[in-house]
Amino acid sequence: MELRPLRVMILLISLIRVGQAQEFKPVLSVEPNSPQIFRGATVTLTCRISGGNRWYYWSKDGGYSHTSSENFYTIKVDQSHKYRCYGSIDKRQTTLSNEVTLSVIEAVLTLQPDGQIFSGQEVTFTCEIRGHADTEWMYNWYEDGVKISVYTKSRQYSFTPVESLSTKYTCSGQRRSDSQTSETSNTVTLTVSEKPKPELTSSREGAVLKGTSVTLSCTLKPQSAGWKFYWIKPTQSTETETEAETDYYTKTYSSVSVSDEGQYRCRAGRGNPVYYTHYSDALWVNVTDVKAPLSVLKLLSSAVAASPYVLVTIILAVKCYRARTDPDEDNRPYRVIEAEASV
Repeated sequence: MELRPLRVMILLISLIRVGQAQEFKPVLSVEPNSPQIFRGATVTLTCRISGGNRWYYWSKDGGYSHTSSENFYTIKVDQSHKYRCYGSIDKRQTTLSNEVTLSVIEAVLTLQPDGQIFSGQEVTFTCEIRGHADTEWMYNWYEDGVKISVYTKSRQYSFTPVESLSTKYTCSGQRRSDSQTSETSNTVTLTVSEKPKPELTSSREGAVLKGTSVTLSCTLKPQSAGWKFYWIKPTQSTETETEAETDYYTKTYSSVSVSDEGQYRCRAGRGNPVYYTHYSDALWVNVTDVKAPLSVLKLLSSAVAASPYVLVTIILAVKCYRARTDPDEDNRPYRVIEAEASV
């Protein structure tokens, strides 16, 4: 019982010392204090804790950065980061300071057109420095991390790939007045496929009967949205050929005549200006005014398939006829009833 007051005193002293350490919450500040900073700029972070000798610990993006005996930290900014600090007083750590974000001016890269891109199709990259539209910028462009041009005045970079490829692009901005630069943009991957060639097929096999209709299909693989389809109908001269445009990949020709016979082609296009695919291979459409005759074998097979009783009826009729004309028919080793049963 005599030790109880001493234990209470030790506990109180410990709580007081912990409380004192927690009271000394650091205050983190930055100079120069600007909402956005240029890449390569130098800034100084200062961690202020009142009272006592101490060490300073620096945190970047939630992880440990380094320790110093000085309460300031000078940084050459390369990209955006979040910083905090804390200190040590009598071997006890303080709480974390407020958070300071160093936001480097950001470049945002976009690509048009979006979606699948083919060789021979013009592409345009746009490098936008957001929040600084009133500033005069020069722009730099990188392909797979390698600079592909000197700084240009235009924030757009356009070219026409002539072969299939997959390349990563980035950009950055440089202020014309003092050469201060932005952060490097996000990465955009340009994937270019070979120029497509559609396949043209017909809904009918063989010749098309005069006066009936035929549907042609112009199929792209893979089929995707946004395409228009162009159909070339044969004429007496290639100079008078015209293209009919549809929003769908099929086209129906109704009540065809002999003059509609010939080689048909199609292609697809999209965008503005229009990017066209290759023409399809020619498809010959043959038009006739004569119905194709049905073969005897085809007629017989159709009749048998329609009703198995037709064959039984024919056999019975033959047997009955023979029985009437041949008196010895009943003496033969088979009977009509046997034929019927076997069927």
